[in-house]
Amino acid sequence: MKHAAYSDLKYSIRILNNGDDTFSVEVPKLPGCYSTGRNKDECIAHIVEAIELHLEGLKRVPPEDAMPSIEVVQDVPETDDYLISLSEACKFLDVSDATLRRYIKDGKVPAYNFGKEYKFKIQELSGFVDSTRVEPKSARARKGA
Repeated sequence: MKHAAYSDLKYSIRILNNGDDTFSVEVPKLPGCYSTGRNKDECIAHIVEAIELHLEGLKRVPPEDAMPSIEVVQDVPETDDYLISLSEACKFLDVSDATLRRYIKDGKVPAYNFGKEYKFKIQELSGFVDSTRVEPKSARARKGA
């Protein structure tokens, strides 16, 4: 199997530090086309394959970049910028996949749709958790008095 390299890139990519010794890679010209890797070379190999698969599903293929570039963002994301997957969000909220999907449909939990996959901001999930807080009995009794 041939390993994909920079010379195989047809579109510019952005590699982002996830802050946990992994990286995410996205193609700005192809919304929803992204992948992950443990280093820059692995990201390039994964995104070349992801681009090929992504283009198969498009009716109109965007023109290739004449000189594809790689932007590497080394800064660790801020907590409110950090996106997690559906399964990670389920663990964070301690709910099932079906429950979380229902919360998204009902507008209770904000989500970001990347192709067929949902992503979530940790800060927004924390806000949802805070909104479900139940006050102690003594505080509820004082409100009614």
